[in-house]
Amino acid sequence: LPPVGADDVDRFDAVARSLEPLRHAAIVQTLGHGLDGARPFLALEPPEGRSLTELLVEYNDGARWPELADARAIVDAACAAVAVAHRMRVVADAPVLHGLLSSHSVFVRRASADSDWEVAVMDFALSTLPGVAWRSAHDDLAGDPRAPEVLSDPAAVSCAGDVFALGVLAVTLLVPFAFPVKPRSWAHFVERRPGEVRALLTSMRPDLPPALCDELVKALALAPEDRHADAD
Repeated sequence: LPPVGADDVDRFDAVARSLEPLRHAAIVQTLGHGLDGARPFLALEPPEGRSLTELLVEYNDGARWPELADARAIVDAACAAVAVAHRMRVVADAPVLHGLLSSHSVFVRRASADSDWEVAVMDFALSTLPGVAWRSAHDDLAGDPRAPEVLSDPAAVSCAGDVFALGVLAVTLLVPFAFPVKPRSWAHFVERRPGEVRALLTSMRPDLPPALCDELVKALALAPEDRHADAD
């Protein structure tokens, strides 16, 4: 993590303490925290498997669609992890937000084609620390997952912003090698073309069930109050 000044040590300690009680099968457990000089660190349970980014690259390179059941299983597990964190009230009775949710912070593992997906989400609450910000690789298939309001104000992280990022995660899994606009940001798309998310998704992937499209359209709503109430 980036170095912190003396005034931010208590802030880091509060964030780290908010993570340590999080317990869920799909959450990478925080085992402890501390400072190495001015640089804070978190001791994490090592996640198994590979990042979701690597899985997306595999699909992209093979120009093939993930099975709906596989995409749904991965996203459902990530949603469950985020919902558990949002229900935590560890510091100042505030939910534990993610704020930087992307394919880089989700790890997946599958023992065989017949096995269930194991999913682990990491990097909760780091967006509230000084010096921690979203940085996208030039070839990032998911683009920028942040919600429109967070692009305008990086401090505006919220449960609704995490829901938007989960929506981006879902549509990227379902359509890993197609993207609507440049720059690669679903926030820009919903700002410029409100009401066109459903048409875009069904044109690229006609096998999407209508109920799933409804969920994705709601998750990617422009206004935070129009999205799902929470991740579950």
